[in-house]
Amino acid sequence: MVVTTRDIVPAVLSASRCLPRRMVLALRPLVARLLAIPLERQVERRMIAALGTRSVSPAAVRAYFEHVADLVAFSILTMRHGFGAAGLDTCFEADDSVAFMESALDRGRGALLISPHLVCHEIASAWANRRRPLTAIIRHSSDPSHEERKVSWYRAAGIEVVYRPNGGGSEMREMSAALRALRENRMLAVTPDLLQEPGRGIEVTLFGRTACLPPGPAFLASRTGAPFVPCFFWKEGDRYRLAAEEPIEAPGRGDRETVTRGMMQEWCRRFEAFLRRRPDMWLFWLDRRWARWLLPASE
Repeated sequence: MVVTTRDIVPAVLSASRCLPRRMVLALRPLVARLLAIPLERQVERRMIAALGTRSVSPAAVRAYFEHVADLVAFSILTMRHGFGAAGLDTCFEADDSVAFMESALDRGRGALLISPHLVCHEIASAWANRRRPLTAIIRHSSDPSHEERKVSWYRAAGIEVVYRPNGGGSEMREMSAALRALRENRMLAVTPDLLQEPGRGIEVTLFGRTACLPPGPAFLASRTGAPFVPCFFWKEGDRYRLAAEEPIEAPGRGDRETVTRGMMQEWCRRFEAFLRRRPDMWLFWLDRRWARWLLPASE
């Protein structure tokens, strides 16, 4: 059985509707333990399949569930009160490397803020949005209830959203919305760690094997000249610490496919290096598609 955070969060949101804020936060250790009971072995196996035994420890697996408990609690409070009124600002901080974001915007062509689906990445984007407005690219959902929750959450967080093209005939409109955000010199937040069917994405090497990921972020960078700024964060003590890395620039020459593949491969190299340091931070250890890719014969 494969369980995902999409299965978990709605049930917890419903069950905790009447709890006061202090109680929602105080219950995080219990939520983490309850989630780990049925899921700990799944997460450990997928971590090892991707990273090997040397990069995975019992402490990392436990920390993963602690972060998921944070995600549930922070999501509940944001949905109820909005991010600012929920008092979550103190849960995040940034180091000096976020100057890469500011310097990228100084060029006047917008900036692509490229992050994997880290645990609490949407909450972190709400925190960043209060300092410099950003636009998030999100996916359409085939589940209307999930779609409604997602849109409501971004509205509560005060984040402008545009959709990824999904092959349903709206590609031009949705790509135009992303381009417009960059031309308005906004930060455009993108999470490109979404597995594609072979032939539908761009081939990269990740965890020592071939994966297909969306070419969109690198395409936008090559089309507009917007800097491609990798962004990661991790938990230190009671706070999540955000950091940016030196931008990945689109080369001035080369055909577009080669350029986009090279940019996405460099991002994958940095993503994997981060994950080997902080395996507890990737939300998608519980993603169905990644689970089938990591352990195709057993799950």
